[in-house]
Amino acid sequence: MSMMKRAVRLSVVVGVGCAALFAMAPASADVARHQILTLQYDEVSYSLGAGGGQAYPQSFTLTFNPCDGTVSGPGVVPGYGPSLTQGTINGPLLSYTSTYAVEAGYTVTVNNAVVLNDYSFSGLWSDNYSAGPQSGVVVSDIPDVTSTAYRNHGDFVSKNPDKNDAAHSCIGMPIGK
Repeated sequence: MSMMKRAVRLSVVVGVGCAALFAMAPASADVARHQILTLQYDEVSYSLGAGGGQAYPQSFTLTFNPCDGTVSGPGVVPGYGPSLTQGTINGPLLSYTSTYAVEAGYTVTVNNAVVLNDYSFSGLWSDNYSAGPQSGVVVSDIPDVTSTAYRNHGDFVSKNPDKNDAAHSCIGMPIGK
């Protein structure tokens, strides 16, 4: 066999081998993927009245699930104890309800507060206080933000105890897919 034919055969074998290796390569890690965010707000101030009267600060940690836009998490209100917040983020708007131990069934509701790029937010709040509903302005500080770092959807599913539930999640999947 001539040297030229050997070189051609070797090139074909190497080319087929490389193609097989590239086909088995994992998905690119530099693709933006859905991740769970944790937002730690050290101060969220509720002021009475539209003019920003007396402020009632609290803190809370919200976990944001980008698959369905929900947020939820515990908090603390000085003088009243623990709180629980649940809501949604829809684009740049945050809506939530927080429950407190002020009195049985007491809640504070925020509808369509504007969320900035740094995840701070501001808007209007109202409550269901038995002595008469109150309302005012709510403003947050810039939260500490942490994110999961799943390499892909399979990584997320493999690390969750409820594999069936995790398999239906968008966490770890490419954004926009």
